[in-house]
Amino acid sequence: MIEKILPRLEKRTESHLNLEKYHHQVHEIIGQYSEHPQDTLSEISVAQIISQNITNEAALFIASSMPIRDMDMFAIPNQNDVIIGSNRGASGIDGTIASSLGFASGLRRPLTLLIGDLAFMHDLNALAMIKDCAQPIIIVLINNQGGGIFSFLPVADYEDVFERNFATSHNFTFEKIAEMFGLKYFNPKSNQDFITLYTQYQYSKKPTLIEIRTNRTENFQQHKELNNKIISVLATK
Repeated sequence: MIEKILPRLEKRTESHLNLEKYHHQVHEIIGQYSEHPQDTLSEISVAQIISQNITNEAALFIASSMPIRDMDMFAIPNQNDVIIGSNRGASGIDGTIASSLGFASGLRRPLTLLIGDLAFMHDLNALAMIKDCAQPIIIVLINNQGGGIFSFLPVADYEDVFERNFATSHNFTFEKIAEMFGLKYFNPKSNQDFITLYTQYQYSKKPTLIEIRTNRTENFQQHKELNNKIISVLATK
């Protein structure tokens, strides 16, 4: 019997070692997007930087669409005790800011909210409640001026209807919104700028809005290139 079992165990050990090797290779590829401090911020590096720098016993609330997908795919786990929440389902985009404030208040933890521009605009009036929240609040707003997730779908090829009916593009920026609701406001451009601001203001007594402006087309290409690099690594024997 043992003669039959040992070869199977050896194969399983070999498979485990291969998976571990691939894991490290993929980890290195993903990490390249945030490891260079002066590189321009991307939606990929934002997820990585938050995951690496969020403090112990914090709360992280992640909006629907690209933010939760980027955090799922590209976050670099640390050992901190972070509780994560999100809204999902048919109404996932609605009420995200309000839900995050309730999340922080209920947990009595400092909050990081990672949110896209459309979800942010859908719940702007909830910013009025921030003054009543006792917990430190930092909002990281990805503004690619539309629905970035739709660039990944076949409908993006139909240029005559895409921007107006799916991407729902706009030209808004949000510095004046931060001023109206009494939030500190920053607009970092590089990985290092974002790291500095994020680590400095996580526990600020005054709520903070960090707006990161990206380009939807460039973001789609970055995701596509990264996926191709990962596929290339996994395809090697």
